[in-house]
Amino acid sequence: MGPFRSNNHKTTKVTFDGTDCRVYEVDGWPVRKIWYSHKFAAAGVRYEVGVCIATGEIVWINGPFKCGTWPDINIYRLKAKKSLSAGEMVVADKGYRGDPTVRTKYSAVSKTDQRAMKKALTRHENVNADLKSFGVLSQQFRHPIHKHRTCFSAVAISVQLAYNRGGMNRKVSF
Repeated sequence: MGPFRSNNHKTTKVTFDGTDCRVYEVDGWPVRKIWYSHKFAAAGVRYEVGVCIATGEIVWINGPFKCGTWPDINIYRLKAKKSLSAGEMVVADKGYRGDPTVRTKYSAVSKTDQRAMKKALTRHENVNADLKSFGVLSQQFRHPIHKHRTCFSAVAISVQLAYNRGGMNRKVSF
């Protein structure tokens, strides 16, 4: 499956989603709101991950951001949105609603379009799960926060290399 087009003929090539990773908040307990991740009710950092719809390759990572102060849509608008070509859009979940360059299930133009978006987003969730199969991202990170990006990048590269070899999750194929 290659990139698909919406009813206004804008090209959609990438899915975007945020993924949260638990971190140790050096400020102690209770967790301050700026670090709070609703996904695991603890301190966390958030990354934005982009996956190519046509190939399933990880094509974008951006982060870390403090979970409590950076919702997915704000992270997207900070950098990824500015990187789009004219007429390009992305597919994302409801956390990205409200931006004209983002297509969600609510903006599907047909049942076929909705199924294609769902399939692409399901594959993206599998990519996020593969990233979390590494302990450094699935367990609480107890090292200095500035080292987290290096770990996340290394895991993303490792996952992509495994995909290139035909390994890892890959539950949804195109």
